[in-house]
Amino acid sequence: MDPWLARDLAASAARNPKTTWCLTVTDSQGHAVAHGCARPEPKNQRNRAGPGPPAETGFSFTPAGRDGPPGGYGTWRLTTPGTGPDLIITIDPITTDPCDHRFEAKGHDPGVKLRHLAQVRYATCTSPICRRPARTCDFEHNTPYEAGGRTCLCNTGPKCRHDHRLKQHPKWTVEQLADGTFRWTTPAGRAYDTEPTRYPI
Repeated sequence: MDPWLARDLAASAARNPKTTWCLTVTDSQGHAVAHGCARPEPKNQRNRAGPGPPAETGFSFTPAGRDGPPGGYGTWRLTTPGTGPDLIITIDPITTDPCDHRFEAKGHDPGVKLRHLAQVRYATCTSPICRRPARTCDFEHNTPYEAGGRTCLCNTGPKCRHDHRLKQHPKWTVEQLADGTFRWTTPAGRAYDTEPTRYPI
């Protein structure tokens, strides 16, 4: 995709009020380390959220405040072409080495944000050989919730229904390492690692 086509697609998306804008920050190897999705800027904050973008048509991405959340990447203002409101994106870290459990759910089922962040970190099933999109997979606890496992990024990842059942077989072992890598050990003792998704950089 050349830059001109990318600009045309983004401009077309900006014209549709149902478009959702999300931003993923990656490390030098392409692993997602932070993510945020845009929401309309509240009307009562539009004049005091920080310096706005210069008056021009097109896209701009500027700081929306001086300080971000602790351990985060700050809050940003996204202006898109057209007459719609500015959008605010708060960029949250999604690393788990170490995990601060900021997105942990209290019960078995994840919240919308936790599920979304897990799908950003792992775009597909975490099996070494499966590439089923994460949005069609089960949200699976590595250490079962019933055995004390957390409903948190450090203990979850998408698995298709087949691999979810395979992982529960007593002869298979699946570990989730601190850096987000899943280590699958077969009944024969062979280990295969699946790292978090690498995005193009």
